[in-house]
Amino acid sequence: KVKLGGEDFWGAVNDCRQVVNGRDYRRLGLNELPDEYPVAATFANDSFLIAVALAFLNKANISVKAQAGLTLVGGNSGAGWHKDTIHRGFKALVYLNDVSDAGGPFEFLANYSDAHLRHAFDKKGRNTRYSQQSIDEQVEVFGAQTRTIHAPAGSMVLFDISNVHRGAPCQKRMRSALTLYVDTPLKSALCAPMQHVYQELDT
Repeated sequence: KVKLGGEDFWGAVNDCRQVVNGRDYRRLGLNELPDEYPVAATFANDSFLIAVALAFLNKANISVKAQAGLTLVGGNSGAGWHKDTIHRGFKALVYLNDVSDAGGPFEFLANYSDAHLRHAFDKKGRNTRYSQQSIDEQVEVFGAQTRTIHAPAGSMVLFDISNVHRGAPCQKRMRSALTLYVDTPLKSALCAPMQHVYQELDT
């Protein structure tokens, strides 16, 4: 089990204005501040995870970044069905609270037809976003299956980021998670504090 200390996690989430879809708060690069976030730094340097990533990606060296993420009720992590990239990649996701259907569980699409995936409109022009209609078509017409990961706090999910996945909507409770990004082009989000996350959680 992996657990980011309460003060560390809430401080990390509250310290960044990196927001996805209005309800998904993130801070990337915690391992670059090991004195402030020692657990995240230890997670990012875990020898088992590094070995798995190296073997999976068939690489001699990798770079890693740890991210704290908080998805509030009414939001969903990643803003819907998507691929992080079209190229093979690796990510480790740790639930920091118990996650059930109502709490935004990680979901992925299995046995789908890449050739028949229909891209959703994306303002950034990415061909890696998919509508619920497209996912339903994959299930009903092409025999794909959606898989949902329910698990207690401390559970870890390892997955290929070039596969279709999402964080399901948080219907009744928020989801907090620690994620390990491998060889990501994303910049670390070590930015100015914001108070409205705390204010909303206190209401």
